[in-house]
Amino acid sequence: MQYNDEDVFVYQLMDMLVCDYNYKIVNVPGGKRDVWLANDQHERFPMIRLTSAQSTSIVFEKDYISKIKKALSIVIRSDKPLLIINTHKDSSGYVEDDVIQVVAQDHYISDSALVHVFPQIVLKVHRVSNNQNECARLIRNLENNQRQKAKQASKFSWKNAPKASIAISGICLFVFMIISVMARNTGTDNWLANLVVAGGYYKSMVVYGKEYWRLITSIFIHYDLYSILFYGLLLYHLGSQMEKHYGVAKYLLIFLVSAIVGNMCVLTFAQNNVSFGIGGGIFGLVGAFMVYIFETKMFLNPFARLKISQIMMLAVVAMFFAGTDILAFLTGILTGAFIAIILSSHKFFKELKPHFIVCSVACFACLIYGCIASTTAFPEYEELNDRIVEQYKRVGLVKYSKYVDNYLKGAYEE
Repeated sequence: MQYNDEDVFVYQLMDMLVCDYNYKIVNVPGGKRDVWLANDQHERFPMIRLTSAQSTSIVFEKDYISKIKKALSIVIRSDKPLLIINTHKDSSGYVEDDVIQVVAQDHYISDSALVHVFPQIVLKVHRVSNNQNECARLIRNLENNQRQKAKQASKFSWKNAPKASIAISGICLFVFMIISVMARNTGTDNWLANLVVAGGYYKSMVVYGKEYWRLITSIFIHYDLYSILFYGLLLYHLGSQMEKHYGVAKYLLIFLVSAIVGNMCVLTFAQNNVSFGIGGGIFGLVGAFMVYIFETKMFLNPFARLKISQIMMLAVVAMFFAGTDILAFLTGILTGAFIAIILSSHKFFKELKPHFIVCSVACFACLIYGCIASTTAFPEYEELNDRIVEQYKRVGLVKYSKYVDNYLKGAYEE
């Protein structure tokens, strides 16, 4: 293939933008003499088109450019203008329909404002003695750069990791290790009683002992290591998509409130049972993730659709793990979605937001009343009660074991 000066200029610009400004090459169908680049972190021009085809107006390519620009805007979630850098000598600059075209020639840029954005651009665009060798060199340089970036992307980076998600999983794992050590040292033969003693939710103890703190502590207690690892995997995928969008504080708010509200619903509406795990909080994040999908329209991106399907598949499997009540899952989804809508700045939710706030406050008030009004816990699990009392004695909480034994027996004797 023979390269002319305009083609060389395109490769020089592509080399500069990809290697120095972290733009990514976007594969675009159409067979035109152009290159599309994207960088969602660039404040001024997240989308750039490089072309060597003569053009003085967008009119003749309006449908093609608008279609690609719209698709790219969805992928990188940006409504900034498209920058076209044209290297044909007979082209001219223009500003039309949110598209800016600038002409680049040998040490020349038609719009000096672009030099302030990309200071190296004037030096980068220059004629060479051998176009073929220059293009071959630039192509090799681009290939090496892509290989290095792919190698770096395959490595774990703490900087880009979802730190809040990792912290939650770490706390759950740490609590599980402590419970395991406690069970081994005390020689207990009832794992469920051990989990309740560690802070797991047990309706009898919440209702008759007024131990409402279990609605919070039970979040970080799990039945087995497999559920922690699986929940951790789902949490990592959710966090990688949502922590940057919401920020750590709002992300943790959605998680904790969803988990607590889920447990409150279990206390209000479910029969006497034992429940634990971060399932309610995770499904709260799943509900918020659905709102996030709607806001960003990421389902229109084929690569994002794969990520969405992976998360949803993991969420479905997570519902079958032992510990968390199905009611906590369903309540968690609704709570997470409501909080995400209230926190959203999307124009679609602007008018609906006040209604969601009123509805959320009313539902939460009803749940508080329901938790306080819950005065019975049936059926009675006499054997489990005895094992819990015995386990408290084994860990050295003799006085507390007597207190638990008295209020449990007193409640069921009545």
